[in-house]
Amino acid sequence: MKTVITTVGTSLFTNYMREEVQKAFHAAGVRYEPIKENHDKLLDIPVSEYNQPKWRGRITNIERVVKENWFVGIEKQDHNLWKRSDGSFNQHASSEITSILKIYQTTLPANSKQQLWSDAGEELEIILIATDTTLSYLAANMIKESFIHPGIRFGEPKFIPGLQVANFRDFENTGFFALIDAIKSIIKITRKNRQRQEVVLNISGGYKAIIPILTIIGQLYDVPLYYVYEESDELITLSRLPIHFDWSLVEQFYPYLQMNINENYATLSQVDVEVLEELVPLQLYKKVNGSYKITALGQLFRDFIDEESPAAANTLGFFVEYKLYEYFHLHLYKDSQGKQYHIVKRGEKVKYGSDDSDIDLLLKSDDKQGSPFIIVESKSYLRLLLHIGKTLERLKAQIRILKGLQMQPEEYVLITYKTQHYSASKLKENFQKIKALLQAEFQDECLFKAYFIDIEMKLRSKRFYMNPYQRFLDAPLAHLKPVDL
Repeated sequence: MKTVITTVGTSLFTNYMREEVQKAFHAAGVRYEPIKENHDKLLDIPVSEYNQPKWRGRITNIERVVKENWFVGIEKQDHNLWKRSDGSFNQHASSEITSILKIYQTTLPANSKQQLWSDAGEELEIILIATDTTLSYLAANMIKESFIHPGIRFGEPKFIPGLQVANFRDFENTGFFALIDAIKSIIKITRKNRQRQEVVLNISGGYKAIIPILTIIGQLYDVPLYYVYEESDELITLSRLPIHFDWSLVEQFYPYLQMNINENYATLSQVDVEVLEELVPLQLYKKVNGSYKITALGQLFRDFIDEESPAAANTLGFFVEYKLYEYFHLHLYKDSQGKQYHIVKRGEKVKYGSDDSDIDLLLKSDDKQGSPFIIVESKSYLRLLLHIGKTLERLKAQIRILKGLQMQPEEYVLITYKTQHYSASKLKENFQKIKALLQAEFQDECLFKAYFIDIEMKLRSKRFYMNPYQRFLDAPLAHLKPVDL
């Protein structure tokens, strides 16, 4: 089964009001019942007033006329040519109906267009997303009630509070955020309940202003997008492109997305202002009356980083490992007893039974079997801050393998890389959890040490850096900053 999140506009009504449709009625000698006056009176009326008596007569009139005259008995012949027909369903009544049928058609066996109204294709679950307008919400409910298909079923239509164009401030400050939350929630719930079920976004209907943000959601969460341009009647598909975050930049700007700053210039440091100024043209923050405020796009990226960063291919993490490998060759590590470790091995794999684990750096005093060794692991600040539970689970698995092999490190060294904007104090509790685990597993025979390294990554500049890692790779690694545990 495929879940199709479908945004809903008002084409169900505006299509019926087209001049060429009226001509089709007149040509067939059938009276055309207008809805324009009621339609125009209901423009911009929010869903909160949907059931108010003063609008009920107009809503009922539109509902009756469209059901009787538009869903059946008329069909599109060509680009702008309509013709009265028998009682067949109007496949072009609205952009939502046209696009849903086109999506269903893609699931049918090859060369089976005649089975469009059969259950031969993959079952579709349609979730209609209306704007915060009476007309959009009415259209969603009418489509659900009147569009009967054996291979298509509908959930309850949802409307997005604040998603309207009458009040731009509500649209920007409420509607955009609510839309993002609603779409993400549907994606997560659907994937959690039915892991094999595909989720797609059908953006053929609704406000065109929301297409960019829906496109970004689709790209980030790997949700294909479908769009039917009414004039061409062709289904356009946009799958995930081979692009992703540059996680080196994420490491730098994430603190500002996390803080959700809403302060004026006077309360911010010069460094904070400089970084926020770089985030404004990226549309992650905006200036409002002398203050900085996170945008809907900024919130979307922040939430995605929270959810996806540990699973991301962390290019910066690999580079940090190589720089540490270089560092410990140039600066021999000394343990708490003053012993130097001359041998540095990177990416050592340890295996016990069916379990295995990679060690970032293994430091040894000599190459003899059974000689003292030290484990060095590097982690990003974000990983330790947001996903300490997963970090501890991986450490437990590594310890089980080491104990199975009867290997015990002299020291376990954790090096956390961060940008200058992160507060080291926020990780102290998580460092203590790692220390407690090591003490419990190795009976205080393994000393835990933690260090920070600061990394500077340029977000923007007058000259765009095609390779933001170059400065980091070219410069020598600064000395490690010990953490007071």
